[in-house]
Amino acid sequence: MDSPPPANEPAVRLIPLGGLGEIGLNMMLVESGDDLIAIDCGLMFPDPDEMPGIDHVIPDFAYALAKRDGFRAVFLTHGHEDHIGALSYLLRSTRVPVYGTPLTLALVAERLREQGLLETADLRAMRPRDRIEVGPFRVEAIRVIHSIVDGIGLAIDTPVGTIVHTGDFKLDPSPLDGETPDYHRFAELGEHGVLVLCSDSTNVDRPGHTRSESDVGQALRTHFERATGRIVLATFASHIHRIQKVLTLAAELGRTVALLGMSMQKNITVASALGILRIPEGVLVPLEELGRLPRERQVILSTGSQGEPNSALALMAVGEHKYVQVERGDLVVISARVIPGHERTIGRVVNALLRLGADVLYDDNAFVHVSGHASQEDLKLMLNLTRPRYFVPVHGEYRHLLGHAHAEPWPGRQAFELPLIRPRRVALAEQ
Repeated sequence: MDSPPPANEPAVRLIPLGGLGEIGLNMMLVESGDDLIAIDCGLMFPDPDEMPGIDHVIPDFAYALAKRDGFRAVFLTHGHEDHIGALSYLLRSTRVPVYGTPLTLALVAERLREQGLLETADLRAMRPRDRIEVGPFRVEAIRVIHSIVDGIGLAIDTPVGTIVHTGDFKLDPSPLDGETPDYHRFAELGEHGVLVLCSDSTNVDRPGHTRSESDVGQALRTHFERATGRIVLATFASHIHRIQKVLTLAAELGRTVALLGMSMQKNITVASALGILRIPEGVLVPLEELGRLPRERQVILSTGSQGEPNSALALMAVGEHKYVQVERGDLVVISARVIPGHERTIGRVVNALLRLGADVLYDDNAFVHVSGHASQEDLKLMLNLTRPRYFVPVHGEYRHLLGHAHAEPWPGRQAFELPLIRPRRVALAEQ
């Protein structure tokens, strides 16, 4: 790396508060002089065996709060909890403006309303290709594809050059909504010169390209067509594209859908109000009404894809759900990846469902999910599009960051490693 600039020349510091060395807790500060901005503000769900009694972990905001007079804004890349979940804790201590795309801000608003913080929050919408000037920074949103709608990367013009932060991304050439990643803008930035690329590392150990959401949609159609009884599908409540596919398939195949889980109901309501989710007429009914239909016409769209204790799917698996009893002939589809640390809880739920006589499809035995993160060839393409002078792998455990740093160098450049500094964290237990 080049030597530091003289004291009288401009400089920019990248200060990770989380997301480098773990899955989750994503937050990075960009600082120039007395001014700074934050990229994301997420939490992490810990392994209960490692941190018993702890519900979630948030970044230590002390550095940012110590510079609150120059803390200009928070820019959110998308609406997953590991990128927005700690925002309510930050906004209790500072009233910094928060920028994000419409769905991201709608999800943030729901959480802030629950905490009584919405009225004082300064939420500002931005869309792909918008440019926002804050202090010495000019921040541009760039459309990317992820497992949640309205994801963006960021191009940040600073006094010393342009920083590109991908956020969580994949390069899906055929997304369900037709909104492809903005390859052209990433390439333009590369032509003009990118000082630093900070790129998602989550899937660096997966060869090839990440498959399209359209592929899993076709696979779900096959499973739905073969099902002879009730279908229970568990997925992330934030995966609007996956939810859209389930609703569309149900309508086309003469099935009716009921929702289980508060987050599922809230997210569908929000996405529908924004026009992002299209609900076929008559396909959604209350759970009580669904139960009066023949089982071969029923679909239950549920939360609990990680086997979380007391989630709808976990309660169904042990026969303790108030309204739904899984029976022989039911098809249960767990359409989600397993978050590291949740393997045993998922395994227990799968085993319990099988004992009840259900057919269970999940990532290990069927194609029912595609990742929202770029695989090796996609990561190489991002490097070649942006052609940065320096490269900082972000978003992942240490093995992911190291693997990304060791990836094949892009033409005319050399990769380098940064020492990993583990940020301080704050563990929280709900009262």
